[in-house]
Amino acid sequence: MDVSAFALSHLLSDLVGRKVQVVEADFEGDTKASSVGTYAVQPEGSTIVMKIDTLLLGSLGGALAGLPEALVKQQVSSGIDEMLRDAMHEILNVTSSALTTEGRAVLKSMMTEKPQVDAASREAFGRSHTRVYYSATISGYPGGSIALYAFG
Repeated sequence: MDVSAFALSHLLSDLVGRKVQVVEADFEGDTKASSVGTYAVQPEGSTIVMKIDTLLLGSLGGALAGLPEALVKQQVSSGIDEMLRDAMHEILNVTSSALTTEGRAVLKSMMTEKPQVDAASREAFGRSHTRVYYSATISGYPGGSIALYAFG
């Protein structure tokens, strides 16, 4: 897994049509609510898990779908509708293109519900051989933390 903050910044900025700045961090950010995207790397069969603040993923999805910040915040706190969920899924799906330079990462699942996320995160923490942390900001929306874990 060789993911540059520069590549993520450009990919996400191009995708959502807003300036997204991603920088490497020394440690995983303190998150209240996280989402998890799980990717299978083909053909080698390894796994990459992305843990991302749900509000950041919602912000990226909201920017992609043209939703205002206030609506994104409301939905993330009280219930994500189908349009925002689809846009969040698309963010994770497109991000797969930047996650590996060898083979191809394919999004297998997106989890935003806490019990599911906790189980996936525990597995990623316990089995990961590579960990990379980022902090991201997006123009006009709340930013947050991203952590990538690779294992297998």
